[in-house]
Amino acid sequence: MSLNDKRHKYCAFYHSRTLRSIAEIVKSQGQIIHVFAQ
Repeated sequence: MSLNDKRHKYCAFYHSRTLRSIAEIVKSQGQIIHVFAQ
């Protein structure tokens, strides 16, 4: 496995995790905003 392959795999893994955690944050922020909006 070349270094570039490893980096690409890591990036894909990192971004999928990052996107997932961002989605979680946005979801919880949305709930908080919803609570304050009531």
